[in-house]
Amino acid sequence: MKGPRSGLRRLNLRWKKITSIFISHTHADHVTGLPGILMLSSQVDRNEPLYIYGPPKIRDFVDAMRRTLDMYINYEIVVREVEGGATIVQAEDYAIRTHTLVHTKPCIAYSWRRTCGRAYFSRTRRPSWVCRAAPCGPSCRAESR
Repeated sequence: MKGPRSGLRRLNLRWKKITSIFISHTHADHVTGLPGILMLSSQVDRNEPLYIYGPPKIRDFVDAMRRTLDMYINYEIVVREVEGGATIVQAEDYAIRTHTLVHTKPCIAYSWRRTCGRAYFSRTRRPSWVCRAAPCGPSCRAESR
């Protein structure tokens, strides 16, 4: 539990702001922090569901963990088992795709891409994403080139 909490603190992220968790595979070092995240999220006023994306059997793991630990959860948890080669999130200005990786267990990689065109990281005073196309959506910081 200490690992995820200190990692979020280091990144200055708030529990309430986390809407999705992406799990690559079910090795212990990739899933054992999940109970702490789920229980700590119950300590804040949360109205939105939390989405958990992961490989096959992640739903079984989440259900077994909740039963075994008798967790108090005051928000909706939506578990989505995914396979490689799919677009799992399609928003106005970005998409998240899955990719199959070769590993000892079923393993998924996730890629995030702006849908407005090729994006790159601009090192200005404050690092930010800059698109080469016209603004594509409310969160896009576009620069015409």
